[in-house]
Amino acid sequence: MSPIVQQAIATVYRSNFFQLQHEIGSLRICYSGSRLREVHP
Repeated sequence: MSPIVQQAIATVYRSNFFQLQHEIGSLRICYSGSRLREVHP
């Protein structure tokens, strides 16, 4: 596999990883927000 292809795969993988982390963080914020609303209606 050529270095260019390896570099492209690494870039795509890294960006997908950050996107996934961001989505998980957003879900966690939404979840904790809904929990707070249940505790304090």
